[in-house]
Amino acid sequence: MFLNARASGESFGLANLEALQVGLPVLAWSGGWDRNHVQMLKPAQGLYANAGELKDKLTALANGIDGYQDQRFQIGKRYRPSAVAPRLAEALAGRHLGSSRQ
Repeated sequence: MFLNARASGESFGLANLEALQVGLPVLAWSGGWDRNHVQMLKPAQGLYANAGELKDKLTALANGIDGYQDQRFQIGKRYRPSAVAPRLAEALAGRHLGSSRQ
């Protein structure tokens, strides 16, 4: 279990992503002004808005109730170096991603 309660949110959430990539459940506060982690964790139900929601999610995980392993795996897989490196190379070579311009 990885718990993130950063008051300002996450500009990307690298620590969250690393935990996802090793298969850990991740729970992060849904608030803050940096909200990129919200987009990343929402499909895996990895967000909580208040202490009550956090308690409910922690209790469910402690009782073995977790139907989001596949979503966590897919999120982690999307940002693995083998997936990101080719896109980065294209961007650095001046090609626009998703564009026919080269």
